[in-house]
Amino acid sequence: MKNYGFLMIATNKYLELWKKSAQSLLLAQNENSNITIHLFTDQPENARSWWKSLDTKNELRTYLIPPFKWPEATLLRYKIINDHIALIEEDLLIYMDSDMIVEKEFISSLRPSEWLQGIALVRHPGFYRPNFRNGLRTRRANPSILIQDLKFLLKLYRGMGSWEIRKTSTSFVPRLKRHEYVHGAIWMGKNEELRSMISLLSKHVDQDLQRGLVAVWHDESHLNWYFSNHNVSLLDCNYSWYAAYSHLKHISPYVYSMDKDEMNFQRLETSSENK
Repeated sequence: MKNYGFLMIATNKYLELWKKSAQSLLLAQNENSNITIHLFTDQPENARSWWKSLDTKNELRTYLIPPFKWPEATLLRYKIINDHIALIEEDLLIYMDSDMIVEKEFISSLRPSEWLQGIALVRHPGFYRPNFRNGLRTRRANPSILIQDLKFLLKLYRGMGSWEIRKTSTSFVPRLKRHEYVHGAIWMGKNEELRSMISLLSKHVDQDLQRGLVAVWHDESHLNWYFSNHNVSLLDCNYSWYAAYSHLKHISPYVYSMDKDEMNFQRLETSSENK
């Protein structure tokens, strides 16, 4: 039996989203897997009490962190995990945002023995495009996709994605390396290999902050730097799907993002006194 550790961060109001996400996570496993959720939160007692009420054999481990608001909760993601990573021992680790929902069992679909350098990242659903023939059909049916693509063509030097273009940032990716753009909401790997990635990206974020820099798309910018400079595996966006993207309708998802706009959910911004 393989042991899977899910890494999740939820502070402030996001704990309520996490509860929906964590309950759906129980669908992810099969009879040959064991799941432990590692939750980094400012409300560990609340989380543990709720988890106990589910009466599940899966384990929840909590780690107390400050009540980070946005964008610190996402920008400091690698540091938060890296500070506790020595306590996390499962064979395979999967990071998942607290607003992700598991649609169906997907662990049996993973092939970690085939992952390049032991790590698998996931295509960003917003920047996914089908092959040429299907792409033409998709663009005809979804004019908004065509408009978005034309905007990117007008800004060809950027590439398809929210890339960091400032050379002063450790997350900068040269134009010729901007190929596939990956999603920061879910990533995974073998324990030792993922530890190394998390440690490196935590250092990069810290180096940027020491110089007064914040990457254009926070932790995701740093993850895309890693993907552009390391030969790791890429999974399709059925592991990170979004119902509002009409160009993904033909894809059957394993994991999808909650529609927070539809839920009237508003994130907590960093207060002005803490900026």
